[in-house]
Amino acid sequence: MRILFIILTAAITLCLWPTTAQACVCVAGGGNLHTDLKVARERASAIYRARVVPAPRGPYLGTVDVEVLEVIKGPVVTGEKFNLPQGGGGDCRVRFRGEAEYLIYAEPKDARLIWHCSRSRPMTSLDDAEWVWLTTGKLPSLPAVVQRESVSCEPCDMERIGGSLITPPGKALIPPHEERKALALMKARRPFLTHSSAASTGQRLVMVGRSWEGKSFELIQTPAHAAEARCTQQVHLRWCKQLTVSKPYPDESPRFQCVEPETPELACDEAQSRQSKWEPLETLAADQCHWRTSSYARCTFNGPPVPHPEGVPTSPLLVCRPEAGRHPRYACSVQAASPPSQPE
Repeated sequence: MRILFIILTAAITLCLWPTTAQACVCVAGGGNLHTDLKVARERASAIYRARVVPAPRGPYLGTVDVEVLEVIKGPVVTGEKFNLPQGGGGDCRVRFRGEAEYLIYAEPKDARLIWHCSRSRPMTSLDDAEWVWLTTGKLPSLPAVVQRESVSCEPCDMERIGGSLITPPGKALIPPHEERKALALMKARRPFLTHSSAASTGQRLVMVGRSWEGKSFELIQTPAHAAEARCTQQVHLRWCKQLTVSKPYPDESPRFQCVEPETPELACDEAQSRQSKWEPLETLAADQCHWRTSSYARCTFNGPPVPHPEGVPTSPLLVCRPEAGRHPRYACSVQAASPPSQPE
């Protein structure tokens, strides 16, 4: 019975403990920076500034060495040294990046537990507005005015580019194929186009195929879907001596590999057709933004803009640039200077 109890306990623990295969979903704040800061301060069991040195085993495993430099609250002491677990992927732990000073918000019941969704982050200066608030009680200034950049371009459509390579002249454009179907077409020496999940990463998206003329090729889109700014993507074409296929496991989708690729050719560059302009000043509503720090926010503008009244101060100003994709989301930063007259 004791052995059975141990096995059941271990199984339950493994089921409850998050793994890197799971997604870590953070719930955004209410949009009011001052409220978010106060809630985070009250919720944390400890808040402190620390020097963090990641272990050499890599960013996804192991621990980091922490030296506490200054304490705001909680059961930690200046000069104290200890280890913190680090993670990455979907395990909800913080992925510490290089040796740096961090502002750390510990979880409510454990001063040695730091989650990815907390306000913990690198802190490059003691003049950081959030740190100033924690040490002096002076809340950061909230911008009431926003100026958005409007950006447009001819988008790079990798599937259309690939489709034009596999479709004979005068025929309807052939859409991409599922990987197993692509393998069958490849064996039959027929044209095909498919996504190469094995070669794709968070920074690039890869497709491979065989042209209607019988030439193997690879298309590389950078940045991938994770592009932060709009109209920054490129697609490069590389001709391959041949394509090879592997299947490490019987039920796994085939993995295509471009062998001896030639020099990449630029097939599309959104920057070449990029056009931008600054829109008129608008009044900022508190619920339009979710604040990553006291200076940076992600904002969504769904309704019509509310013009900013003339004669009302414009500093601090929230300057917003559109993120990639068709959604109305912007990456925004606070600046004290006058509104930009043209895109930087």
